[in-house]
Amino acid sequence: MLTVLTLNLRFDNPGDGEHAWPHRREAVGNLLHAQAPLLLGTQEGLADQLEELQAQLPGYASFGMARGSPEQDEHCRVFYLTNALRLRRHGDFWLSETPDQPGSRTESWGNGFPRMATWGEFEPNEGGAPFTFLNTHLDHASPLARERAAEQIVRFLRQADVAHPAIVCGDMNAAHDSRPLRLLLGAEPVDGAPNSLRDTYRLSGGTGSGPATFHGFTGRGTERIDYILVEPPLRAVRCEVLDQPVEGHCVSDHFPVRAVLEL
Repeated sequence: MLTVLTLNLRFDNPGDGEHAWPHRREAVGNLLHAQAPLLLGTQEGLADQLEELQAQLPGYASFGMARGSPEQDEHCRVFYLTNALRLRRHGDFWLSETPDQPGSRTESWGNGFPRMATWGEFEPNEGGAPFTFLNTHLDHASPLARERAAEQIVRFLRQADVAHPAIVCGDMNAAHDSRPLRLLLGAEPVDGAPNSLRDTYRLSGGTGSGPATFHGFTGRGTERIDYILVEPPLRAVRCEVLDQPVEGHCVSDHFPVRAVLEL
């Protein structure tokens, strides 16, 4: 079994008052201890936040660059449990027309901030085929930027040296029936061919739009924008939104999403 969790950490913003990072930090660490995912994709974390989170997670290693410069900008940092998985290689690319240029964005797409993806190629320590884990955070304002980013992620996964199956997770800032999700999930072709990613919520028996993941620190979800997607032969035994407070705290303004996968 492979347990995956995605969580938009909400950047360290003092303006969040009682929900600011120092008040949530231990709750986030305790949640992750309890869930013990083998893979964790985070979004929005700043360098200091991520250092503090890493200190709470013995047994985990992490990687991933900041989306801009300096390193205090937001990350799509990936954490993994080292006694279960071996990292073979990893990288980052930017969701722009110049993906290898750190901090890049394409103004014609309409995104005001750089957006990126962080990926790693792993293999189980106990043996088994390698696979790719990709974590991303799509633009919050521009539908076109989200569509172009989805196409770019699909093209990345089609590169000859990318290990399969792939797992893609993150804050997509898009509804389940939106065009970015249709592109990622193969309902619409990219460069004339469909993609093979599937929604773990649907694979595990879920119907309808699925439970909401964004709640703005209210504890009441308003829309589903966070996803874990997988390629066959990976199967989703379970996919759930962790919508309960931890020690009286919302861990973020997004609920974490957790999926249990098997080959």
